[in-house]
Amino acid sequence: MTIKYTWNSPLRIGSKDYICGHCGRDISSESGYFGQKETNNGRFVTRKSITIHICHKCQRPTYHEEDGYQAPIYENAQTVFPDEIVRISPKFVKIFGQSEHSEAKSHDDIAGVGYGKAFEFLIKDYLIHAEPRADEKVKIKKETLHDCIQKRVSNEKIRKAAEKAKILRNDETHYEKIYTDKDVRDLKKLIQATVHWIEIDLLTEADL
Repeated sequence: MTIKYTWNSPLRIGSKDYICGHCGRDISSESGYFGQKETNNGRFVTRKSITIHICHKCQRPTYHEEDGYQAPIYENAQTVFPDEIVRISPKFVKIFGQSEHSEAKSHDDIAGVGYGKAFEFLIKDYLIHAEPRADEKVKIKKETLHDCIQKRVSNEKIRKAAEKAKILRNDETHYEKIYTDKDVRDLKKLIQATVHWIEIDLLTEADL
């Protein structure tokens, strides 16, 4: 078997969102090289587009193939959440971290579903934490995510961010996506925005 790589001169190439294989930052880079990988096994010749994107944070290269393969993979890419979030929803933090690990390996389809599941834990755990009545806590666990957001989230900023995140969360599970201009990184950002407003709410309501 022979493998041949052909590279073009360095220039601005198509933008790509990815987690840098060296520093672990979630970036969008247009700098690097593009080319073609040709594989000949003696019977068939296959070709695929390849790129090397340069991280604008650490200036180091990460290799990509059109089928999603990336090298190197940053193994420790994980968001650190505020103590208030970890305390009320440890399951959210755990599942979100697992999803980030999948995203780092370019398994976006798996990551998207995982982020969606983590988001449901975040919202329900937040509502359960804020609800003093035991019988209502039980109801929250059984309600749909839609009803939890629409009927129980009173903080306007949290509700707006959560509603948008819910739409993209649902889209990640559809056979055919509706919002084709959005991807798993957009969902992740909306979840992080929801986390931000929940943290502020928890800090505001906390006793001095």
